[in-house]
Amino acid sequence: MYEYSIAIFRHSLHSLAGLLRKGAAYAAEHHIPPEVLLDVRLAPAMFTLGEQVRGVSYHARAAAANLTGEVAPVYDGDRRTFPELLTEIDGTLEWLDALPVSQLAGAEAREITLELHRGPVRFDGQRYLAHFALPNFFFHLTTAYDILRYCGVALGKTDFLGDLEGLSR
Repeated sequence: MYEYSIAIFRHSLHSLAGLLRKGAAYAAEHHIPPEVLLDVRLAPAMFTLGEQVRGVSYHARAAAANLTGEVAPVYDGDRRTFPELLTEIDGTLEWLDALPVSQLAGAEAREITLELHRGPVRFDGQRYLAHFALPNFFFHLTTAYDILRYCGVALGKTDFLGDLEGLSR
């Protein structure tokens, strides 16, 4: 379960940090106040860029907590600055690094119940990861990427995918 959860979260959080650094550099180069980029959303009912980034960190931590039987964090969607968001990503990476791989033993069978707006939903760990945790994580990551692209930041698929060199065996 580690390779399909924590390892994926870690890799993609590093990619997200790279996207944000490019976004911050773009704002500085074009004399755009950073909060302008952080407040962009693709549709009125969607999260802003800052909230999307917070959502990525939140879903990585919540998934790891749920899979290890810990209490999931409460989502705090406050918009932050680029440096604060990068610090949060670093904190999430440190938190994930501190989880012993052994703590995920049996996670695929762990019963996870989520209290959603539509009511409680129960999963085993494998279905939770495949059908809820990873899709939510990548939804927010993709939307953050899309917002930055929409704003004119020069990003491509390789920025989204991140450093693949370390993944080869």
